Amino acid sequence: MIPVILALLLNSALLTGNEFAVAAFIHPSLSRQDHRANLSAIQRFAQLYGGVMPL
Repeated sequence: MIPVILALLLNSALLTGNEFAVAAFIHPSLSRQDHRANLSAIQRFAQLYGGVMPL
C-alpha cells in the first residue's frame, strides 16, 4: 500500500510542477512577444504537450 501512495504523491508532484512551470514561466514569456510569434510558440508547445499528455 505504501508504494502506491508514494507513486500517487510523486505523480501529483510532477503534474503540479509542470502546471506551475507553464503558468509562472512559459505564459508570461509568451505574452511579452508580438502576436504572430506568440501564436507560433503556443502551437509548438501545444504539439509537444499533446504528444506527452494525450488526455
